[in-house]
Amino acid sequence: MVRRSLTCVFVFTLSLAFFQALLLRAQTATQSPASNPQTSPPNAPEGNVMIEELKLCEVLMFSGDQTSLDQLDRLSHDPNGDVAAEALQAKRGIRARLAAAGKTSTTSSP
Repeated sequence: MVRRSLTCVFVFTLSLAFFQALLLRAQTATQSPASNPQTSPPNAPEGNVMIEELKLCEVLMFSGDQTSLDQLDRLSHDPNGDVAAEALQAKRGIRARLAAAGKTSTTSSP
């Protein structure tokens, strides 16, 4: 009985993975090559700058301080929506981290 139920679970999981793979293949087949980022890398100058700006936002979110907010404010008005969204998220992260650090430093002092 247990062996049969494990076999059913295995077959169900395998069939689910198969249908997900079929769905993914159907979705990528209907996309035009220009809209598929895996088959068409971004243009060299613009794509590299965008990637660098996204990485900068990520680094500043975890290691930036109050002085980083000016740079992130400029990036939050970037024409590329991904860069602007990442900059806004980084600003929120820095502010939250600074607020948490301010609370811990005030509570630890006598």
